[in-house]
Amino acid sequence: MEGLDYFRSFHERYQPKTAMSALRALREGLVEQEAYIHLGVSIKPADDEPVDLDEIDRILSRDDLDLETNILVVKILQKLVKDRDPETALFAAESINLIENRYNRRIEELKSSFKKTGDLSFLSRLANQFYELSRIYSGSISNFYLKEAYSCLARISRIKKITREDKALVLRVLLELKQYDQAASILEKTAERAEHIFIMLEAELEFRRRNFYQVIHQCARLFEFEEALDEEAKNILDYWLGD
Repeated sequence: MEGLDYFRSFHERYQPKTAMSALRALREGLVEQEAYIHLGVSIKPADDEPVDLDEIDRILSRDDLDLETNILVVKILQKLVKDRDPETALFAAESINLIENRYNRRIEELKSSFKKTGDLSFLSRLANQFYELSRIYSGSISNFYLKEAYSCLARISRIKKITREDKALVLRVLLELKQYDQAASILEKTAERAEHIFIMLEAELEFRRRNFYQVIHQCARLFEFEEALDEEAKNILDYWLGD
């Protein structure tokens, strides 16, 4: 189990009682992503057999799905691609293509906008699109998109000082690529290193390096920002620093 996903494993048996609590739990990593799909005002178990294809189709009818929903839906569809029913397998394959084509369309639009204007914000958004695709897929495909994201961010850094948001994305990309020494070098030179976002990234870096003493040290630093932390970060603190 990679990275901070390890911290979430002890929440696997959490069972939300309402649609709103289920949605929050999904977004905060307290339940498995396969467990629920957000449909309008309801949360429906998505790993029930058989999967309701009409509801999957209903979700896919929206063009503005967020990353978490795309990750969830693609994981379900990747299972359905292997279904014995040819129509179900075809539906799953076409649906995966639909999601990827939406990303590809946005990527081409951002490339075109950057080419026309030279505005680096388009390049930053392009990096985010590649990073999202890397989260949806795994293996060599994920690595390809991670490298594309890094290439965009490196290009920005050659032109101007990158923003804190882009710097955080660089670190996330490097962690996923297992370039831990490079990530550590960037963190050491980061002026915003004392901000909680970068402390969290440093904690993840040390966890991936199996330097657990440093993980505890970084978590202790986060107490200063406790009110600003989301539930996932607070759960990490409880895990490492709780009684």
